[in-house]
Amino acid sequence: MKISKFLTVVIIIALSVSLNNCSTEKVLTSKTETKFHEKANKMNRKGALAVVGMAKDDISRNDIGRDKAISNAAKLLSEHKKQYVEENVHNFREAIGLGKSAEHNDLFKNVVDVVSVNILEGAMVVDFDYYVKKIDKKEGIANYIVLYVINPEFIYDKIKKEVKNSDEAVYTRWRDSEAKKEHDQKVKEYKKEFGVE
Repeated sequence: MKISKFLTVVIIIALSVSLNNCSTEKVLTSKTETKFHEKANKMNRKGALAVVGMAKDDISRNDIGRDKAISNAAKLLSEHKKQYVEENVHNFREAIGLGKSAEHNDLFKNVVDVVSVNILEGAMVVDFDYYVKKIDKKEGIANYIVLYVINPEFIYDKIKKEVKNSDEAVYTRWRDSEAKKEHDQKVKEYKKEFGVE
């Protein structure tokens, strides 16, 4: 009977320690990932296209783990780039009063197509980290995470360039608009908030 009580106590203690370790690991993992996702969401609300890329690799190969996380992030950016460009072109069009103008549909469709193809040129790693889950520690596996971003200034520069190349009058309308001043101010605030040069 005493052995049975002793075994029960040992099992309860073992389970308690095991559950404690799991919850600690989960908190550490989610803190790292949560920090990255929160920053990405904040940047997205300010006009960027920010994604979090993740990958697993050997802990001694940080460069390869980082590259894998960047590849994952690039794939995510590719999935969202067309919608992001369409939204920005729509905002550009609305800002200069051409939102309902059918005569400019081809111009803006072409701008969306051209800018979408080249948009990943502007993507950059803004933050990088890695962590090791207890379960992976024995195998020496780390979880790599990157914050990969296309800043709003880059996308607008691409849009302006394509509009200027296609229709000088529409570009001039943008250049002389109040919307341009507002946009320039937003970009300035974004740069200041996120430390972008």
